[in-house]
Amino acid sequence: LSESSLSDDEKAEITALALAVGGVKDIHNLQTRRSGPNVIIDAHILVDGNMTVKDCHAICDRVEKVIRNKLGADTQISLHAEPEGYVDV
Repeated sequence: LSESSLSDDEKAEITALALAVGGVKDIHNLQTRRSGPNVIIDAHILVDGNMTVKDCHAICDRVEKVIRNKLGADTQISLHAEPEGYVDV
């Protein structure tokens, strides 16, 4: 009962922060919640399907860094990277 979703404005800000990171083509399935003083974020980011795992990981790290710089170092972030053009069957 102590958890609540972030506001639409806060979600829009998170989306804008992620999209500003080079290599992020889109963000979706954004789920947020506040648990006490902590912010918890789960999201999928769309990246170039031909990039290396190392490059994809670096993009995820940059997204996490810009969000934590804005929302605080204790922000918990879980990102799932999806390759552009991938169709789940």
